[in-house]
Amino acid sequence: MFERASDFEDTSLGVSDRLSQIVALVSDYALPWLERYLSVRELKLLMRTDYASLLPRVQVFREAYDYLRRVDQSV
Repeated sequence: MFERASDFEDTSLGVSDRLSQIVALVSDYALPWLERYLSVRELKLLMRTDYASLLPRVQVFREAYDYLRRVDQSV
């Protein structure tokens, strides 16, 4: 669903449909994830989780995981 909604070259999806899908995805997935990892402590715990087991559970992208690793190393 996200891939299609975020593919702005795909003109088969109308602007209002695309927007409603993106808003629903942010509301259902991104905001709860951000709320869960609101504190630096929670982000550090997330970052220390094994990537292979982390990805299926929270569907975080490798770039975000790597960024959290770099943040932890610089602190």
